[in-house]
Amino acid sequence: MTTERMKRRNLFVRMVLILLILAMPLTSCAQTEPTGQGTEESTEATGIMDGFTVGDGDESLCITCAYKSDKTVFDIDDVTLTFYYGGDFYDSLELELEKGYNIPWFELYFKDENGKKYFIRRVEENLVSEKYRMTYVRDQEKQHATRSYNHSEVLTMPKEVFIKDRGEVFFAIYADDVNDRKQGVEWISGLGFYYKVVANKVILSRTWID
Repeated sequence: MTTERMKRRNLFVRMVLILLILAMPLTSCAQTEPTGQGTEESTEATGIMDGFTVGDGDESLCITCAYKSDKTVFDIDDVTLTFYYGGDFYDSLELELEKGYNIPWFELYFKDENGKKYFIRRVEENLVSEKYRMTYVRDQEKQHATRSYNHSEVLTMPKEVFIKDRGEVFFAIYADDVNDRKQGVEWISGLGFYYKVVANKVILSRTWID
C-alpha cells in the first residue's frame, strides 16, 4: 500500500471514529430518559407525595407522617389528600409501652404558618398498636429505605388554613406520652407542604411555589 493510500485510509478511519463519538450522547439520552415510575420526584409531575422516602439520618425518627395525592391542583373547598402516620415500635408492643412510647390518645390538626391549629379530631386509642405501626423497608440494591405504614386516612383541609396567596401548611399530631417525664400535650410528629392560591384553586407542592 502506498503512503498516499495509507494517509487516505487513516483519514477515513478518524472521520468514522469522530462520527461515532458525536452520535453517542444521543444514544445515551434515549436510554436513560426517566420512565416516571416509582419515585417521589417523578410523581410530582402528576401528583404530590412525601414522607415515604428516607433521607440521611431519618431512620432515627420513631413516629412519622406522610401524604399522597394523584393531583396537585384542587378546588379550595376540596383540598383532599391521603395522610399516613405511625410509629417504628419495638417488635413487642408490651416492651414499647414499658420502655418506649405510651400514647393512649392523640389529636390530629392542620396548622397554618402562623402556628394557628385547625382541629381535625381526637383519637381515643393508643397510638402504640399494630394498627399504627410503621416499618422501614430497606432496598439493599438501591441502598435506601422507605417507610411502610399500616394506617392511612383521607382528610380534607379547611380553606381557612390558606391564609395567604402562597405559604406553608402542616399536618400535625399532638399527644401526651405518659412515658415522657415532662408530661403534657406536645407535638409528636408532623409534615408540611407548600401552597399557592389562584382564584378558587389551590396548588400544592413539596417545594416553594413562586
